[in-house]
Amino acid sequence: MTKFQIYDVFTKTTFSGNPLAIIPDAKITSDAQMLQIAKEFNLSETIFISPKQDGYYTVRIFTPSAELAFAGHPTIGGAIAIARQEVGAEFTGIHKVIFIEKAGLVEINLQLGKQGHDYAEFIAPKIPQEIKIDLTATQAAEILGLTPADIGFAGHNPSLFDCGTRFFAIPIQSRAALRQIKLNATAAQKHIADQPHLAFYCYCAGEAEPVDFSTRMFSIGWGMAEDPATGSAATSFAGVLAKYQDLTDGAHKFVLEQGVDMGRPSEIYLDISMAQGLLNQVKIGGYAAPFSHGNII
Repeated sequence: MTKFQIYDVFTKTTFSGNPLAIIPDAKITSDAQMLQIAKEFNLSETIFISPKQDGYYTVRIFTPSAELAFAGHPTIGGAIAIARQEVGAEFTGIHKVIFIEKAGLVEINLQLGKQGHDYAEFIAPKIPQEIKIDLTATQAAEILGLTPADIGFAGHNPSLFDCGTRFFAIPIQSRAALRQIKLNATAAQKHIADQPHLAFYCYCAGEAEPVDFSTRMFSIGWGMAEDPATGSAATSFAGVLAKYQDLTDGAHKFVLEQGVDMGRPSEIYLDISMAQGLLNQVKIGGYAAPFSHGNII
């Protein structure tokens, strides 16, 4: 039998954050079988972790409909689950896990605490790169079921960044407008049908500390309409902040809130490093809490 675990990721408590199915010590070799299992769990992602070899874990990440080269919440949750497997439930302190994902090598540093307060942080395997698009506020508004006046703030305009996975970043004028978004798939395919993935990371300024930005992530063709916490989108968002926020050289920290409108509040910790006016490192961090475990018969 194949064992599995379920973790809630980007949260300290269960019944919030983004649920993740984890298959540790995965000896499954068939892509079709992995996709079938991911469909059966029907969570935003399932991570398959091969046995450790030469100090590394090779991992595969699937949505219910496709494989991803890189994803943040499986990296965080999978690393915490594997760390606990390595050091036991009672250990507190610093630990390290290294994954080989399709996007590249990912080193995850962990601070393991008591009562499920386990934190993981990784350096993104790829600096987000902007892809030029011609998406107007009117088109973005039609895609999101809003008005053109709801699109953009503080000089931010719609953009597209690739960190191994592509995300359209759409700035929203207010928290109220962010709450009202209803994705129009027909409009999305009409305006940007030439893109291989349709994922929209919508964001506005946070309303209260410590949150810097409130966000929502919608997708078409990923097997889920909305995601409660998306680490890869936060990675791409680092490119947005480097472009629009006029960041000085050095380190900058941001707290991103997601999943609130789904009843799954999540917090993603984004650290950005700038050098000579350019983005040169992105770190994604978050907590994860174990929810359940069992066997695939």
